[in-house]
Amino acid sequence: MAVNDPIADITTALVTESYVILGRAGGKGAEMLYIFQGAQNFWGTTADPTGSNLPSAYAPWEFVKAIAKTDPRIEQGIDRGTLAEVEAQGYSLRRITVTFEPMITVPEIVSE
Repeated sequence: MAVNDPIADITTALVTESYVILGRAGGKGAEMLYIFQGAQNFWGTTADPTGSNLPSAYAPWEFVKAIAKTDPRIEQGIDRGTLAEVEAQGYSLRRITVTFEPMITVPEIVSE
């Protein structure tokens, strides 16, 4: 993982700011979390480094990065919900939805 990697930070923020679908299979005791990107804008976080416990409905899963449970982002509470889901169910699944709105520019009217 690169130091000050803005793409990784954006990815983590996007995974955090989405909605949750609960998974199965416990993940207690793991020291690392593994983030995967799947189909249909789904992101999975799991204690399994292979991602084999992520739902096949959103496969293929592509490994993105590993993050330690002691990472400051988790310590500060940003990913505590994800961490709790991984420990309880084995993985956390989130879907990212980004909506782009057209930008309208209104010309300035100058009167003399």
